[in-house]
Amino acid sequence: MIVPIERIVNKAKKQKYAIGAFNTSNLEITLAIVRAAVKMKSPVIIQTSESAVTYSNA
Repeated sequence: MIVPIERIVNKAKKQKYAIGAFNTSNLEITLAIVRAAVKMKSPVIIQTSESAVTYSNA
């Protein structure tokens, strides 16, 4: 699920935990990050470039 970053950051501040942020430039790594986050029931921040998004046709 995609949510505004403020929502997860504010919750993390209140509950005093960190959010992992991952820089990715290909679909395989992005999928691995998302699958791990789902498995751990943990929010993540995925960082990428416009050119990577364009290349993936997302």
